[in-house]
Parts: sequence; C-alpha cells; structure tokens
Amino acid sequence: MGTQVLGSASTIFKYVYKVLGIVQFSYSKAPPTTKFSKMGARLWCVFSYGYFICICIFFHSARYDDKILIYVHIVVFYGTIVVIVVSLIMFHRRSDKIKILLIRIDDLSHTPVKKSTTTILSRVLLISCLIPVVVGYSLRGTTTYIIFTSCCTLITFDNFFLTDILDCLSEKFTAINETFRNLTSNTQSRRANKVNLIIESVQNLSHTHYDLVILALQTTKQFEVTISLQIAYCFIATVDAIYTLITMTASSESMMSVRFVANSGQAAFSFCWFYTLVAKFSETQDTANAAALRLHEIWNKNVCRKAMGEKFRHLELVSIRMFNTQIRFNVCGFFNLDWKFCQLVVVAVATYAVILIQFFILEK
Repeated sequence: MGTQVLGSASTIFKYVYKVLGIVQFSYSKAPPTTKFSKMGARLWCVFSYGYFICICIFFHSARYDDKILIYVHIVVFYGTIVVIVVSLIMFHRRSDKIKILLIRIDDLSHTPVKKSTTTILSRVLLISCLIPVVVGYSLRGTTTYIIFTSCCTLITFDNFFLTDILDCLSEKFTAINETFRNLTSNTQSRRANKVNLIIESVQNLSHTHYDLVILALQTTKQFEVTISLQIAYCFIATVDAIYTLITMTASSESMMSVRFVANSGQAAFSFCWFYTLVAKFSETQDTANAAALRLHEIWNKNVCRKAMGEKFRHLELVSIRMFNTQIRFNVCGFFNLDWKFCQLVVVAVATYAVILIQFFILEK
C-alpha cells in the first residue's frame, strides 16, 4: 500500500492544487498528528483566496456601445464571481470526504495507476487553449478580465484534479476486467477444485467491482456542485465569446486585435473543457461497465460447451447483479455526462448565439 493518495499525479500539479485551494488535505494517508499540521494543509490557498476577493471587490466593468453585449457581459462577469466564490467554498467542504474516499479506493485494490493517452492529450489540448485566454485577457488590462482569467485557470486545474481521480478508478476497473478475461480462458477445465476456484474468484471480483462502483459514485458526487456551476459558466462564456466574434467580424474589426484573440481563446477553451470532462467520464464509465460483459463471456462460453453445472449456474445471478449495478455518471440527476451531453451543448450554444445575433440585427 502506498503512503500517499494521488500517487500518480504530477508533483507540479499537486503543488498547484494546493495553491489554488483545490486540495486542502495532506497527500499522506496518515492522519495529521497536530491541529497545526491539519490547518497547514488549508493555509496554502490563503493568498489565492485573498487575490480572488480583491479582484472581485476592486473591478471596473468594461463598456460597449452594443446594448445586448452589455447585458451578456454583465451576466458573464457576475456569473464568474459566483463560480469562483462557490468553488472555493466547496473545495473546503469536500476536502476531508475526498481524502477518505481516495484512501478507501486505494486500499480496495492495489493497482499501479498510469496516465492514459486520453488524459495526456486532453490536458495538452486544454492548456493550449488556456494560454491565449490568459494572454489575451491579461493584455486587456482591466481587473474585469483578470477575473475571467482566474476563473478559467481555476476550473482547468479542478478538471485536472478530477481527471487524476478518474484515472485511478479507470485503472482499478481495468484490472478487474483483465482478471475476468483471464478467468474466461481458464473455464475449459471441468475439475471440481478448478471450478470452485473460478466461482470463488468471480464472486470476489463482483464484490470488489460493486464496492468500487459505489466509491466512484460517492467521489464524483463531491464534484456535482462545482461541475454544474462550471458547465453553466463555460456555456454562457462560449455564447458571449461567439457572439462577440460575430459582431466584431460584422463590424470589420481586425482579427489580430487582443479582443479578438481573447474571445477566440475563450470559445476554444470552453469547448475543450467540455470535451475533456465528458471524454474522461465516458472512458471511466465504459471501463467500469465492461466488467459485466467480461463475466457474461464466461457464462456464454460454458453455455456453448454445454458445461453449465449447478455451480456455474450461480454465475447467472452474479452476472444479473453486475448488469444492474452498471455505473452512470450524472450531475445532480439532471443530465448524464456522456457524448449526448456534448451534442446538446453544441446545439444550445448555436441556438442562443443565433438569438443574440437576431437582437443585434434588430438594433441596427
């Protein structure tokens, strides 16, 4: 058993999680020995808290001639403040629960965690989209845009933290699937002791899989509030950015301007954030649900060989139970985090952008 939770996470990212307040617990599995050591894990983010509070108090709203854009900008600006404040509160509230769950997940199955190709590519993509947002908004000079930059940075690394946890869950589900696959190739034997061993292994694996599903749902539940707020922010910011880009193009403004680059980066960043979020949840969900299919392969193989004895018939009950405990990730029960949700977001963004453009045309 490792001595730390999130052992596979990058050391640099671990420090960033601490500074931004995303992680407010020690990475050591051992409980803190003193109150000071417990509070020390929460004091890393004091400066980031103070920074966010200062820029929320001392701000200067941008002014535009376009009335519709003013209203949209106000919604985005105050929505950004809400996302930052509520996220910081939830980081504090969920801290101890997440550490307990991570320890239970690690103790349940001792499997080495490796970063998947999907995780690495999605992080590179998201950081590549974050850079023009940070540079573009920083060059605009007002604290209003610094708030947008801070919010994008915060939700990016919260996404990375969630991805680290999902990577850990995916590897453990993959290990269970591999064990089921090995058992499938060993079902040819008809010896009683071999059959008993297979049945016992399947039973233990099914229990481990069930416990892991429960822990996965309990862990992702701690992120529901922040994810829902971040989804709402990215959606509104995307509509705002696309509408701004269209109006700038219609007004023949330069595409090389800082404003154009910042809004282009914001639109690209939001879409990439949606993609990375859904891609990792979908990958983990598919990996977890594949265990029931692997078990069903054992059942089918013995049915085809007409070797279904009384003991092997017990697999039918185990298989049914695993199919009934398949995992489905959702946000507060409102919608599932799958590829259909991505399609819904794209359609909704296009719809609201068209509505705002119609208002823009009527104003002209």
